[in-house]
Amino acid sequence: MNMLYKILIVRNVDSLFFYRRYLPVLKDMPLRYLFEPWKAPLPVQQKAKCIVGVDYPRPMVDHQVASKDCMKNMKAVKDALMGKGMNLMVNEYLLGCKNKCAAKASE
Repeated sequence: MNMLYKILIVRNVDSLFFYRRYLPVLKDMPLRYLFEPWKAPLPVQQKAKCIVGVDYPRPMVDHQVASKDCMKNMKAVKDALMGKGMNLMVNEYLLGCKNKCAAKASE
């Protein structure tokens, strides 16, 4: 289940009480930003005594960027499958994934 879907699920009355009770760092966060506190402007975060990156973790993934990257990679795989033999394409794709993972690990 992706994070965007989780954000949409929790936006109901029950989760409001859950957030306020079990995430005390967000207790003073305005309702508008309660479910996505990283979108609150700095003055709002300061007033709520909840600075994203200090009191509350920053998002691990920018979902719009990740979604665009995923779509681009899926299109590349589709295009490669349409233009080459299946076995050759799969080997190239796996090699590319291995190289990307190695590059990210070295960062």
